[in-house]
Amino acid sequence: MAIKAGDFIRISYTAKLEDGTVIDATDEEVAKEHGIYNENARYGDIAIVVGEGQVVKGLDEALIGKEVGFKGEVVVPPEKAFGEYDPENKEVVSVTRFKEKPKPGQKVRIGNKIGTVERVIGRRAIIDYNHPLAGKTLIFD
Repeated sequence: MAIKAGDFIRISYTAKLEDGTVIDATDEEVAKEHGIYNENARYGDIAIVVGEGQVVKGLDEALIGKEVGFKGEVVVPPEKAFGEYDPENKEVVSVTRFKEKPKPGQKVRIGNKIGTVERVIGRRAIIDYNHPLAGKTLIFD
C-alpha cells in the first residue's frame, strides 16, 4: 500500500548531516548516544499528516509513493530543508540593544527576528538570521 498526501502515518527516523553528525532522532537511545538527548522531548514514532508540512518539505515529498513499512534513506537538499545559506541575511547591531553583552553562538531576538550572534567586535555584534541548518543537506534514515 503506497503512502499518499493526506494520509496519517507514524514515522521514526535519525536525521544527520552529510558528515554523519546526528542532529535529530525519534529514538531516545540514539539521541543519548549522539549527545542530542533532550529531557523535555518526547521520543518514539511521530504521527504526521503527509503533505501538510509537519516535517521538512523534502522528507514530506519523499514519503509520497513509499510503501507502508518503508525503511531506507531519504536525502533532502538544502532548498527542501532549511533553505540555502544567505550571506546577506545578517545585521550589525549595537551591543547597547542588549541587557547583557552578547556572546558568539548566543540566540537573540532583534525586533521580530531571531538570530545567532556570530561575532562581537568592540561595541557591535554581527547577528546571523539564517537557520543554523541553512545550506545543509539532510539525510534521514
